[in-house]
Amino acid sequence: MEKYAYTMQPVVVTDGQRNWTARETFNYEYFKGIYLPGSEALKTVNKRCQFFQYNTNMSSMEEFFNISKSRLEGNEDHWYIGWSNCGGKSGNMLRGHYKLPYFLPGELDHSARDWIFMGLPGPGAPMHVDFVHASSWQAQLSG
Repeated sequence: MEKYAYTMQPVVVTDGQRNWTARETFNYEYFKGIYLPGSEALKTVNKRCQFFQYNTNMSSMEEFFNISKSRLEGNEDHWYIGWSNCGGKSGNMLRGHYKLPYFLPGELDHSARDWIFMGLPGPGAPMHVDFVHASSWQAQLSG
């Protein structure tokens, strides 16, 4: 905190994900298994959370989890999507695979809303400013 917190200098942390299982677990098939058709997790995202289609032609989580293997692998249209996970059982399942990185203070611990972004290599979300009402943190698992 004393050395970096308010210096406005970028810091690269190379071991911030130690002891996380998200890196080995999170993938399309894993999330597809959580957000099954008719599941409470999918209903919650549709009712209380947000889905961002960005520059894809997908309009819902259902559509995303039904894309062809060819598109999933990048042989068709590019895709990049994001969604918020608003707590509940699915939130607890996801949080079982990651935690607040050791170097961040406890007051930055995650809220009931987590965000997941997935996509193919290349451009994803357009330039934007996140408007959040509390402190937040982000981790990139690969890419």
